[in-house]
Amino acid sequence: MTIKRSALFIYLISASCVQVPERPVPLSEQAPQVLYTIPGDGEKLSTNPKIAILFSKPIDETTIEEDAILLTEGAIEMDQYQRNSDLLKAIDKGTLPGPTLTFSVKEEGRVIILYPDEQLTPEKTYTLLVTSRVLSHDRVPSNLFMGAFQTGPIGFVQEFDEIFEEEIPPPEEAPSDPELPEDPQPPSPQPEEEPEVIGKVVLNEIYYDAVGSDTDGVLFVELYGTPGLDIGSYKVNFVDGGDGSIDDSITLPAEAKLRNDGFYLIADAKTGSSTESNVAGVDLIDNFDPQNGPDAIQFLDLSGQLVDAVGYGEGIVSLAENGLACFEGVAAPDVINGHSLERKEPGLDSDNNSNDFVEREIPTPAQ
Repeated sequence: MTIKRSALFIYLISASCVQVPERPVPLSEQAPQVLYTIPGDGEKLSTNPKIAILFSKPIDETTIEEDAILLTEGAIEMDQYQRNSDLLKAIDKGTLPGPTLTFSVKEEGRVIILYPDEQLTPEKTYTLLVTSRVLSHDRVPSNLFMGAFQTGPIGFVQEFDEIFEEEIPPPEEAPSDPELPEDPQPPSPQPEEEPEVIGKVVLNEIYYDAVGSDTDGVLFVELYGTPGLDIGSYKVNFVDGGDGSIDDSITLPAEAKLRNDGFYLIADAKTGSSTESNVAGVDLIDNFDPQNGPDAIQFLDLSGQLVDAVGYGEGIVSLAENGLACFEGVAAPDVINGHSLERKEPGLDSDNNSNDFVEREIPTPAQ
């Protein structure tokens, strides 16, 4: 415990001296991480515990909720959930039971303390989950953290670092000047402008070749990036991989933004309809039918600059007719019908389609 306290003081002092690099930082490197917890992973808890979580960067307090940080009963293995979205779906379905929690924020958001609202069961395993729903001040999702604890027998007393128990005093009010008259009509507060979200977005999953008809509302293009990021009027191009011609394109609505979970789902419309799709939870419905490879999908910003490109299949041309790349690094494989092409982890981008994308037997559009 003494070593961890010293490490915390060193971290808090040094963090204020670190300068933000000027180069663009990949989304995966911007993500907050749990440096460690107190008590540490594997240590014993009392049946009325307190757990402190130290993050690598300040956390947005409004995102600390019961579906974002959980203390669930039983042990959970990392390989139980192949993807982050699988874990979030399990949480939403209530399949990970645990006590309700009260949270306390310290050190300007770098330390979170949780208190179970009910007594834990003695000599039982509990797993602490910090999910991607916890966002930094820059609205970047946290990396997934899992830590296992074992409660002690009845009467077991848990030590806890008193540094986290000190409440931050409220700011002192400025003394009023008795010689100045009070303003009988204070100015009405001006609405605060919504701060611009700075971040990154990539093509995350593509379902381009269905079993049977490709035009009956089952295909989709999934985006992923920084929650709340403005992608209004961005464009998706469908490129013929044989000659680079742009066969079709979709322009996103002017008000389009990534959802709170970082996803944005574009789905094909049902045959004969422009407002219905067989894909659930969509953000935008349009009529489109990507070719089955070798082909490519480009994602362009407002100025027409290439944000991301995914090419799939052998023999694809390097550049489209607009002079922009059809793929990054080496093109991804061309999957069989009924399968989708998806990044190994949401937002993971090494600038090489072949390394970043895998074939999914069951397409999984984010709902």
